[in-house]
Amino acid sequence: MIVRSVHAMGMGYTGAESGTPISEGSRQNIIRLLKTEEGVYDRAHARTLSFVSSWSYSNLGTFASMMSRRGLEGCDCVELVTANDALFFDTSAILVQSPGRKLTILSFGGTQPRNAINWLTDVSAGMEPFTSGGNVHGGFHRALRSSWPLLQELLKAALDSRSICHQLALSQQKFLATCEVPRPGETAHAATDTAAGAIPEEKNLPPALYITGHSLGGALAALAAALIYAQADAQFFERERRTVRSWLRGVYTYGQPMVGDKMFARIMEEDLGKKVFRHVYDKDIVPRMPPYAMGRFEHFGQHYESSDAGWLKRDRAMRQVITLGLSNLVGALAWFTQDVVPLSWVRVPFSWGDHSPRNYIRTSIEALPGEEYD
Repeated sequence: MIVRSVHAMGMGYTGAESGTPISEGSRQNIIRLLKTEEGVYDRAHARTLSFVSSWSYSNLGTFASMMSRRGLEGCDCVELVTANDALFFDTSAILVQSPGRKLTILSFGGTQPRNAINWLTDVSAGMEPFTSGGNVHGGFHRALRSSWPLLQELLKAALDSRSICHQLALSQQKFLATCEVPRPGETAHAATDTAAGAIPEEKNLPPALYITGHSLGGALAALAAALIYAQADAQFFERERRTVRSWLRGVYTYGQPMVGDKMFARIMEEDLGKKVFRHVYDKDIVPRMPPYAMGRFEHFGQHYESSDAGWLKRDRAMRQVITLGLSNLVGALAWFTQDVVPLSWVRVPFSWGDHSPRNYIRTSIEALPGEEYD
């Protein structure tokens, strides 16, 4: 495992430790995230978290720089990377913590299309029993478990409003690498547990956690939320069950595949369903996977589809594709026909091209092509 941490600075910002206030836009964004009640969908949050999940594919320095431009200025960022090609592991998790230590965002990075196909179609991955009941995709489950011991320590610190960077420093002997030499736009973070206090309103608000991810990152986000709920019952966090569960305000996923069987989905729907917001862009093929040939999977949570007016809630169920070979052929054909004007009239049921994180950002901010990079 490789671990890195940086501080997300804004333009001309000298660091939270200096007491320099962050921008008004970031202050309002952070406070809005903190004040939102659990299970309440917010389009502004969908916009913020679409950026968080999409930029989780980049290196940590780029991620921190982009977050400072997207309403999360002055936050600390910690990245955990776990990779094993033989086991199809290539996962990363980024924790973002606000200056006052009250807001935490956990984002899981997705993988490149070739690796995504491996993950979604590896028959040897099988199904594994989940602690709360039902069965889940073995590959997703093992990938999350590989980084969970450290991740849960950082989450516990976040719930207690303690610095995740300080917690990381306390455990740094476990890891291959720690905080890097800072790149432009970021500063190395001192191992201190003192809150920066750049946003006074944070002090009087309860802590809040949001989890997000695109593609396979969305699958890990859904499983992480399920694990947090399970560990709340096991009293790992040393808090009342209700306190831990109310800490999790929402899970925003984008292009997320199914993660478990019908029993798992039904249990999670009852416990967690109102907090999970699944976003699906047009004919994106990934939310319809893994294929039926690998077993019967089912989604849980609230379903949002793209439209000209942004994301709209729908009640329709999403069905699995039947087989990998035919699904990939149709998905690739759709990608090709969308980009070739003479063939753009050809209608297909799903597409790999619609899975791009660009589409999810554009829908979330209702932007023209190119504006998602501003």
